[in-house]
Amino acid sequence: MSATTDSPISLTTTFTPPAACFTNTWLIEYVSGTDYYDKIVTGTDTSWWMSLGPRETGSCYPTGYQASSTDFYYSPGICPSGYWVAKDHTVTSDGEAETQATCCPDNYTANPDTTRLAWYTHNVCTSYNAYSDQLWTFTKAGTTSSTVRADGINAQGISIRWKSGDFAPKTTTAGIITSSPSSESITGAETQDATHGTSGILSKGAKAGIGVAAAVGVIMMITIAILCWMVQRKKKNLKFEEADNIDAVQVAPSSNERMGGPAELNAVYRNTVRCAELDPQGRQIPVELDTRTRTEKF
Repeated sequence: MSATTDSPISLTTTFTPPAACFTNTWLIEYVSGTDYYDKIVTGTDTSWWMSLGPRETGSCYPTGYQASSTDFYYSPGICPSGYWVAKDHTVTSDGEAETQATCCPDNYTANPDTTRLAWYTHNVCTSYNAYSDQLWTFTKAGTTSSTVRADGINAQGISIRWKSGDFAPKTTTAGIITSSPSSESITGAETQDATHGTSGILSKGAKAGIGVAAAVGVIMMITIAILCWMVQRKKKNLKFEEADNIDAVQVAPSSNERMGGPAELNAVYRNTVRCAELDPQGRQIPVELDTRTRTEKF
């Protein structure tokens, strides 16, 4: 199926290539537009390049992959396991933004100019040699050898496209979430990963957000409880202070007592005290002495 038709092939589940697709390396000789895997070619017009993967690469790519077509792409699509989005750009298709990307094996980059070398046309990904003495092991004509002359290893890229709503989950009743575009139903809290297209539980960011919110809630509850306790304690202290003030007023000494003066008698006792008067009958009346009995002294 051609990707230029109205119904391109979708790739919404993660494809996992065999291990040999990432470990085997072939030295390929290129002569006049022909790649030679098993034949050693001699001549002045011979060039060679290193290719990642086994001799037969059909098992290394998802169903429907067209290695010979430069226009093929999956849409909507996600990168296979062991691949990453090495290059992407956004275009407008039918009035809607669409992302076009190239998936390369991990640690490989996408060649900016696919016309510079003949094999870049289909092998758009390259892992460059970072050291001049880097030893590369490869297979050629059934023989395993090594070389330090290679500038890097080339690999085929996988073209994918997607739009913003391609991997957004659709929520229906009864807690069912249907993943679009694959229309595969998943239940409970599972959702469609917008980057890799695989279903799983809540993302790490969501879990972290829930954890932070829960921690903040607990701290707020503890703070409120402490404030309530402090308010109640303050109210109790105020009640005790008021009671002490009342007792102090009731037993406070009078001003006379504070100044050391005599205390006023009780009104009841005061009313019962009377000053004693002399008996008028017993009163002695002064009498004048008799002049005849007065003795004069000389």
